[in-house]
Amino acid sequence: MKKDSSIATIVNFLCILKEDILLYNFQPSKVFDQVYFIAYDRRYNAIVFSIRGTLNLKDTLADLVCEYVRWNGGLIHSGVLKSAIYFYKKLFDKLKMIVRDKQPKYLYLTGHSLGAGIAAALTIMLKNVENEFEAPPGFKIECYCFAPPSVLNIELSKVYDDCIFSYVNNNDIVPR
Repeated sequence: MKKDSSIATIVNFLCILKEDILLYNFQPSKVFDQVYFIAYDRRYNAIVFSIRGTLNLKDTLADLVCEYVRWNGGLIHSGVLKSAIYFYKKLFDKLKMIVRDKQPKYLYLTGHSLGAGIAAALTIMLKNVENEFEAPPGFKIECYCFAPPSVLNIELSKVYDDCIFSYVNNNDIVPR
């Protein structure tokens, strides 16, 4: 029942067809797994990978694994990195097939809070292997983060400031 109502909500809210929801998991069972869906947006010829933010105890545990570790020439929140690696291992081959089959102009990753941090880290991973996608010329990978926690150090953030965009309410304490 939860799956059907979640799909119906996505379809109605985003004005997309049910068959354009390509992959999803609304009931993750592990600490570093998150609720997500991947959909095809026909209007923009884009694949959208959306990751939910912190909602329950499992999500909070991922948030609290927060020591910074060296990665990709900078520092990153270790819980976010573990979640991004989990997604990468689980979904990279499927994403490659989706891009090959749909030939989108864009792959957009997005999320809120913890989901935004995971989306940012996953974007970096995907940008590093962008040449493995059988994509059309001009294909872009971009990330739109809403109220992300501070997951990357400034040096790493600057390297990817042309493809990772963060939106923060000035009164929100989480991104600070």
